[in-house]
Amino acid sequence: ASVGAPSATAIDMITTLETLAPKSKYLTQDAYLVVADDAMKAQEADRAMMFARKALTAPKGANPAKAETNAHYIIGIAAANKKDNATASKELRAALPGLKGIPSMEGPALYFLGEATYAIGRQQMDRTGADQGIKYMLQAALISGPYQSGAAGEARRMKTEMGEKK
Repeated sequence: ASVGAPSATAIDMITTLETLAPKSKYLTQDAYLVVADDAMKAQEADRAMMFARKALTAPKGANPAKAETNAHYIIGIAAANKKDNATASKELRAALPGLKGIPSMEGPALYFLGEATYAIGRQQMDRTGADQGIKYMLQAALISGPYQSGAAGEARRMKTEMGEKK
């Protein structure tokens, strides 16, 4: 019933089901990912991350590999939006192999992975890490979608900061 319900209703239904029947056969990866995605759309990063993490340990759904990829993606994007670069980097790296060929997800994943990896590299004065962040950003710039032009601009900015020619 939570699938297709308004975001707040879906989250309440899953939370209630967890409380009343924690071993319910309906508490699968798929159910948790529906509410994690709803929480992301509602810009509730903490809730999205919580439900996506539950999806990683919940009973398998219809497509376990895809569910795992989506859970890591949601956690990574939510962490990136919170500027939690270490979590964003770890989770988006885990999601990336499953996102190949899905431009609507691969582009943002590479963009935010580039941003996080670059920031960590700069913070740790690790040129290799910063360069890896630039490479991810350049890859994002090659993928058609809403992050494409922003990624190209960010890559130029990062290269300039690192003393490279544009």
